[in-house]
Amino acid sequence: MSILQKNLAALSVRHAELSKRLAQLRPSSRIRFSASRAGPLYAVIGDDRETALHSRFDPRREASRLVDGSRSSGFCLVLGLGLGYHVRELLCQPQLQLALIVEYDGALLRAILEQQDLSDVWQDSRVQLYVDQAPRAVAAAIAQHYVPVVHGNLSTLLLRGRFDCDRALFSDAGTAASEAAEAAGADLSVQRVFGRQWMRNIITNSLACPVQPALPHCRSAIVSAAGPSLDHRIDAIARRNADQLLIATDTSLPRLLDAGIRPDLVLAIDCQLASYLHVLATSKQQLTLVADAGVYPALRRRFSAVHLIGGGHPLLAYLRAAGVPITWLDTSDGSVTHAAVRLAVQLGAEQVEVYGADFCYPRGSAYARGSYIHSHMIGRARRTVPYASGLYRFVLERPELELDQIDGRWAYTTKVMRHYRHRFTNLQAELGARIVRSIGASPIDSGTAPAGVQDPRCSEPGAHAPLNAASDTAAGNAHSVLVAYRQALAQIPTAHDPLWSYFDQITAAERLLWQTLFPLAAFYSAQSRPVGTAALLEHTRDGALQLLKQLV
Repeated sequence: MSILQKNLAALSVRHAELSKRLAQLRPSSRIRFSASRAGPLYAVIGDDRETALHSRFDPRREASRLVDGSRSSGFCLVLGLGLGYHVRELLCQPQLQLALIVEYDGALLRAILEQQDLSDVWQDSRVQLYVDQAPRAVAAAIAQHYVPVVHGNLSTLLLRGRFDCDRALFSDAGTAASEAAEAAGADLSVQRVFGRQWMRNIITNSLACPVQPALPHCRSAIVSAAGPSLDHRIDAIARRNADQLLIATDTSLPRLLDAGIRPDLVLAIDCQLASYLHVLATSKQQLTLVADAGVYPALRRRFSAVHLIGGGHPLLAYLRAAGVPITWLDTSDGSVTHAAVRLAVQLGAEQVEVYGADFCYPRGSAYARGSYIHSHMIGRARRTVPYASGLYRFVLERPELELDQIDGRWAYTTKVMRHYRHRFTNLQAELGARIVRSIGASPIDSGTAPAGVQDPRCSEPGAHAPLNAASDTAAGNAHSVLVAYRQALAQIPTAHDPLWSYFDQITAAERLLWQTLFPLAAFYSAQSRPVGTAALLEHTRDGALQLLKQLV
């Protein structure tokens, strides 16, 4: 068997399509191979000028020094494969859980695979290879494979000679990967706070919702957020067309009810108690709540009907796959306004008007009048700390607050709000509907997105339960599924270090069960339990089993 055949055979086990593509390519003429003084091959790429990928003297020793100085962690992004010496050294590091290799020019890789036997690298389950992928695809790969609670930190190992030959390509890929890693880190921070509460709420709500009501179809929708500009659009909402579906975020609901406006749907996605305070005025209203399965359980008791939805939480994915009718809706932006727009489009809306989505604090005001924060500040007001001062202090105490010109006006904003604003402008390209955000009397039209363009996070293939289909079996399904889930968790083989080896030894179904616990593991990792260890996983399993015993 030739060197190329050995490489392609090893690649085909976990990279079958890539192996087939490389087999059909002609080797690149850009690269030349020679023996180094120490014996192993080194390679030179000759474009405008020759660039050596490795040391001409001892490429293995050079690779060892490169890895030793890279501070490699549990998850390593490798930019440039070359002849793979640095990858072999990396795989010898005991802390490594996964190496994601990015390479460009398939013909160049074909030439390398003809000369250098890397079959042992491709056979290692920790290696993922991405060839000729756009930055967006690299970011998606990071989002798919990088689990901070298992892998710890993400590091980058750069093969300088290879990087310099295609600097723009590798630089863009590295930037996209950094942004994806930053997003994963932000998710971890949230999971460390809410991981246990999410699991408790998901279990409780799944068991307590015997009916999943159908939701109305629409062609046009209005979404009300709770920003100060909502006050200027209340009359327009009251005069809406009869065929326009009104979706109120939970934060905006008090303002609408105060104006005598009854929304068609109310959306809530927050797992915290604060979300319950927004809906205290709904006890005599016959309203339908569309709620993330992780919301605070008391919230659903204020509504006559509840339709459970959920995003990418792994326990929700597990329940859906087992037949529990929890509708898929992307909530990964972390903003109820974004989720409401996605809900409107998923219900068929071709145009969505959004009111009250300021994404800033105009004139130092945080929320529309009548919202919970106003009632809260009125209750706390004293002669020395009046109501208006309390509202303004609330704004000034926001982290990373700065003054900027936004939508033609000066307003306070924060890093989080800038992120929400940026994500909102991208909704157009993801959803394909016309989205019009109005600030006062000024509509801001984002236009219409190109057909077929969609963010990879905004859909979950095979996970959709129709929003317009009712189900009366949710609670029964959930109870039997959760009982079986508890039994399956208890039967998983005991975890051991290193985790990558342990995950290789257990079945795919057992790995899926562990994935449902990763947000809970993040919660326990905040309690001085090190990430990426079997001890953390076993402690997490014990906590999950105790929770299931209490609730199911």
